[in-house]
Amino acid sequence: MLDAVRFAGYMAAGAVVTLYNNRNITPQLAYADGQGKMGREALAEEDPTLAVERGRRQLAQGAEGLVHAVFMYEGEFDFEGAKGDAVFLEVRTYGESPAALFMAVPYRRTTQLQVFRPKFLAVEQVEEKDLPVLSQGFFHGIENHEDGATIWSASMTL
Repeated sequence: MLDAVRFAGYMAAGAVVTLYNNRNITPQLAYADGQGKMGREALAEEDPTLAVERGRRQLAQGAEGLVHAVFMYEGEFDFEGAKGDAVFLEVRTYGESPAALFMAVPYRRTTQLQVFRPKFLAVEQVEEKDLPVLSQGFFHGIENHEDGATIWSASMTL
């Protein structure tokens, strides 16, 4: 799961670059197989709801030989009464020890982009004691995206 979460961090950093440039995020499904081959598919249907449904279906089904996949999309959140926009990341590992987690990176577009601390919203087959290590892995993935790490750092709001 750690490699999958790093992958999600890298994707989230790319999403922050997109938001910083005042563009919307196209739902994307990214994946890696056992040989280290990576791929990415933009789900650019006209109806964003259909794109999210298709991405979730593909993520749940996986494909033969995949080690992990990340589905990323933009949407609205409601966390304990706080409402706003977020980048959502659904992360899944496949194989003998399948696991999943669902994350959100809240953000606000005002005169300047503000990015808030990522939140783990749900986990499957991931122990709570592993969440700090996974969180570190997520930030490691962000750091590997040069432009995204710079913008993330400048935009981060606690």
